[in-house]
Amino acid sequence: MDLSSLEIFEAVADTGSVTRAARQLGRAPSNITTRVQQLEADLGVALYARSGRRMELTAEGKTFRTYASRMRTLARQAREAVNPAKPDGPLRLGSMESTAASRLPHALSAFKDICRSVSVTLTLGASADLVDQVRRGMLDCALVAVPPRAFEHIALPSLEGLDPVPVFLERLLLLHPAEDGEKDTAPAELAVMEPGCTYRRIAEAWLQGRTGTRMVEVSSYHTMLARIVAGQAAGIMPESVFRMLQWPRLPKQTVIADVETVLISAETDRPRASMQRFKSLLQEIGISEKVRIPSRYF
Repeated sequence: MDLSSLEIFEAVADTGSVTRAARQLGRAPSNITTRVQQLEADLGVALYARSGRRMELTAEGKTFRTYASRMRTLARQAREAVNPAKPDGPLRLGSMESTAASRLPHALSAFKDICRSVSVTLTLGASADLVDQVRRGMLDCALVAVPPRAFEHIALPSLEGLDPVPVFLERLLLLHPAEDGEKDTAPAELAVMEPGCTYRRIAEAWLQGRTGTRMVEVSSYHTMLARIVAGQAAGIMPESVFRMLQWPRLPKQTVIADVETVLISAETDRPRASMQRFKSLLQEIGISEKVRIPSRYF
C-alpha cells in the first residue's frame, strides 16, 4: 500500500468509474484497474461492488476511505512540516451552495493568482455534512453557517476540536411571492434546501408557533426562484444569493436573521501555508475578523 494507490482508490470513489478516474489522474484505465485489484488483494477485501461500468464502494470500502483520506492528509502535513513556507499541493475545500455561488468565484480567482501551485477541489454540501467531512479528514476546510444566538438551540454538529474563522455575514431572507398579501404571515409552502442546511433549520425554528407550513425540498436556488416567481411557495435564501438572481417581479422580503459563515479546519500547531493564505484572503474579502461566534463552538 502506497500513497499513489490511495490516490487512485479515492479517484475511483469520487468518480465512480475507472475510465473517469484514469482521465482525472492522467493514467491508463488498465493501470487504474490493476492498482485497485492490488490494493484489494493487499487488504483481503473487496473495496468496490462492480455494476457494469459503475464502481460503488462496499461497506469495507467506505470504512477504508476514511482511513485513506487520513493517511494522505498526514503525508501532506508531514511534507509541509519540513517545508512550511511554500504553499503547494491540493486544497480540498467544502462549501455551501449559496456561498459557492455568491462568494467563492472572486475568492478562488484571487487565490489562484496568489498560489498558482495549489490545486483546489470544491465539494458542495449542507453545513452539517461539511462539518462531518472536515472532522473525518475528507476535506481540509469548509465554509459553513453558524446559527445566531437566537437560534442556538438548533441541533447542528459541534465545532469542538475544529478551528472556526469568521469570514462572512449573511442576511437570511424569507421571500414571499409578489402577489401574496401580508409578508410577515407564515407561508402555506416554503421551498428549502436539504435537511442538513443551517438556513433551513433556522427557518423551521422561526416558523415554530406560527400556522402550519409545509416544507418543499428543492435541489437548487434557481429551482427555489422558479417556485417563488410562479407563486407556488415562499423561499428561504441569503441576501447575497437573492441579489444575484434575475427576478421578473421582486418578492416580498422578511429578514429572519444575520447568519455567520465561518471557515472551519482541523486544529493544528502547524497550519498549512496554503490554508493560511486562503484564510487571510477570505478575511480580507469578508466583513471582519471579529464577528462573534457563540461560545459553545469552542
